[in-house]
Amino acid sequence: MSAGRGASTRISWWWVVFIVGLVGGSIIDPTPARKPVYRADYRVLQADLHTHTRFGDGFLTPIELVLAARRHALDVVAVTEHSQTFPGKIASWFSSLIDGPTIIVGQEITTRAHHLIALGVKETVGWHQSLSDVIDDVHRQGALVVAAHPARHYWPAFDRVAHKIDGTEIGHPAYFVSPPGPKWTWDGMLEFYRRLSKNNPTVAAIGSSDYHFGKALGAFRTLVFVREESSKGVLDAIRAGRTVVEMPGGQRLGNPVLIEALERDPLSPYAEPTYRPLGHWDTFFRCAGWLGLIGLLLLRRPYFEVGGRPSLARRGHDHATQPSESDHPKRAHALGGDDQPPAKT
Repeated sequence: MSAGRGASTRISWWWVVFIVGLVGGSIIDPTPARKPVYRADYRVLQADLHTHTRFGDGFLTPIELVLAARRHALDVVAVTEHSQTFPGKIASWFSSLIDGPTIIVGQEITTRAHHLIALGVKETVGWHQSLSDVIDDVHRQGALVVAAHPARHYWPAFDRVAHKIDGTEIGHPAYFVSPPGPKWTWDGMLEFYRRLSKNNPTVAAIGSSDYHFGKALGAFRTLVFVREESSKGVLDAIRAGRTVVEMPGGQRLGNPVLIEALERDPLSPYAEPTYRPLGHWDTFFRCAGWLGLIGLLLLRRPYFEVGGRPSLARRGHDHATQPSESDHPKRAHALGGDDQPPAKT
């Protein structure tokens, strides 16, 4: 697009095609209808408590993450960007506008020695301090700390502060790593949880996708048993250890009383999102979006113009293609060109 003052605006038709596909697809995008679920006199919420956005090393914006979480039938999402909290605040604001999932403002505090998730923080926590001081800083804000993917090479740091940890990830995409590497082993995460829970029976079992891009959002979830559906209700439940993680093989880990309630009355499996188009209109808008994007990236025309006078670029083009003053016989005569007749004597 190009424009000058008082000039028309040249707009690529590809922009129109792309925007039609984007807006139309968003409008018809289905949102699964979910009824409240109760077990053991608690409301059961499905949560993904470790996600990233484009402001860090993720792919989606906070707004896009909220929309994706709603499509994935998540009740709760923690936005845990590296060393910043404002993406979670953006997501929380937007989700409240559309009556979306409950958003927990979080942060991932990352060093070579440990990765720690802070849930419910109000201010960013500095990582240039000892792990014990980091946890104290989080707790002073009324927030919680979760050991993020605690593979064995993180144990030396976590073991020194084990009594301060509120939860630990045991549901994580590392479960699917095959063959397991020397660092990323799910067995190590499971062993760390069992070691921790021996000394602290209320430590919360956490399942998270560690989402960055693709379809992984909600691949691992935490079932949170709350008294109220709010960020405070979620944090209170995690603090009390009222969580269960259901692994892909059917194994349940977490609070024994709540596991027993789920074994008596299992939850219905959630519908896995699909990339297949849902009907003719969905197909049309997807094609329009991709066609517009390809046109914008690879092609420059066609354009249409909006406004009164031609744009500056167009006027320059028109000027170059029109005859000059000296090319016009009468004007050339008036200007004293070569074809001017000799003066009378």
